[in-house]
Amino acid sequence: MYSRLLSVPKTQSFFLFGPRGTGKTAWLRQTLPPSSRIKSGDLDGLALFREEYPMAKTWLLYAGTRAWQQRETRIVPVESWLREIRKTL
Repeated sequence: MYSRLLSVPKTQSFFLFGPRGTGKTAWLRQTLPPSSRIKSGDLDGLALFREEYPMAKTWLLYAGTRAWQQRETRIVPVESWLREIRKTL
């Protein structure tokens, strides 16, 4: 994998987008440590986003195995989300 000049913002959310096969998922796996725990503060940024865009649906992907909804955000294991999104693309 090629080295990227990206750094993860420490105080804000970010979107990662680009064409298929450019290393987005590989970069995420290498850069962000997997976590199977969700803290209440993890949802704060998404709650603020929904205040500005009330029509938006928010999702949080994590390294766990259980899916649920909390504070109007759908929390989903990243592996199952990737399987489902591939079916729709």
